[in-house]
This record gives sequence, C-alpha cells and structure tokens, in this order.
Amino acid sequence: MPNKLDVSELTGTVPVANGGTGAANLAVNGVVFGNTTAAVGVTAAGTQYQVLTAGATGIPAYGAVALDQADATSGSLPIGSGGTGVTAFGAGKGVLGNAAGTGTAAIPVMQLVAYKVGVNMNSTADQLLTMSATVPTGSRILLDTFTVINASTSLTTAVGGLYTAVSKGGVTLVPASQAYSTLTTSAKTLALTTDGRWLTALPAIYVSLTIAQGVAATADFYVFGTVIPAS
Repeated sequence: MPNKLDVSELTGTVPVANGGTGAANLAVNGVVFGNTTAAVGVTAAGTQYQVLTAGATGIPAYGAVALDQADATSGSLPIGSGGTGVTAFGAGKGVLGNAAGTGTAAIPVMQLVAYKVGVNMNSTADQLLTMSATVPTGSRILLDTFTVINASTSLTTAVGGLYTAVSKGGVTLVPASQAYSTLTTSAKTLALTTDGRWLTALPAIYVSLTIAQGVAATADFYVFGTVIPAS
C-alpha cells in the first residue's frame, strides 16, 4: 500500500507548482483566478446584480456593465426584452411600435422648420425665412404653428401674411389680413392664424406685409411643423 499524506501535518501552503493555490485564505464569495506560477488571485465578493468584468489589465472584478463600451455589449436589445431591436435610427426618425418586430418606422416629429430673426416690420418687400437644416430631404411637412415674438416696438399698424413664393404668390400659409397689434412689447408672443398646410417638400417661406408699420420696427418669426421623414 502506498504511503498516505496526513494533511494535518502540513505547514504553510501548497504552491501552484505543486498543484496548490499558493494562497492561505480566500475571500468569502470571491472568485479565484490564475496568476501564472504565483499564488492564485481572488476577487472581492460582488454585490447583488453586479457582474464579473475584466479591468484594464484583464484582472477580473465585480461591477456594473459599462454600456458605453463596445467591448461590453454586442447586438441589439430585442423588443421582447424591453429594447428597440435596432442599432441606429435615421435622421428625424423615431420609434413606432411594430408588434414583435423592430421599431424602425418613421413617426411624425414636431420641429422648427423655418425662422428669421429681425424681420423688418416697416417694409412690404418679400423677406425670406431661413429654412431649417434638420428637416430630412423628401419629408412631408404639416406647417401648423407660426409664432412671432420679440417685437422691437408696439406693432399697431403692420399687417401681412406668409407665402411660399415672392409677391404673395404660391401657397398662402398665413393670410394677408393677419394683424400684429397684440405685440405691444418684446415680451408678447403671437400665434398666427393658419389652417395648416401639408407640403411634400421643404418650401421657401416669405413674410410679405400688406401694410408696413410706418416706423422702424422688427420682430422674430418662427415656423414649426409636423415632419414625417421619408421611409
């Protein structure tokens, strides 16, 4: 019969080279990891819901998942698990429920379509608004909110509308009879009268007054719309 080792007579620790761990004690609930021929390492115990992750040098430790790191995640979270099922959205698109599929369909988005700061309210000339660069090409647009603010003086006389072409041509977005007399101070805001207009492309928009204020005056015009990006 071979001799049997009485482990009670051992002193010290059994090194890794002899099949041991080289460690005299291990942290409660820690995870052991290799360390070449040196004594094994052991992590501290994790807390509830933490996961074992690798540090910058590869040493494992418990912690939260770094979702902003590409090496920490892969694929996309499906709808069945509370995600969207996609990895990117096109410009101007949002999430639309699609049963168990992916939320990829375009949805209407309210956004700024055009604006002009400092419209001359003492001129009947056509004044072109700046078109928003954030409206995707090919979108359908419902122009439904026209707002004027920041009048430099009380606009007691100015009257006029907004159009999609010069000389009050094209589509009338706001009628020629629109008055601005409620803008008595720069703090006042006026929502212009409109019935809403569906357009199939981002238009040019002009302010064209029928009656000028009669004295130097300016105001800021903003046009908002519901935008449905092209699929």
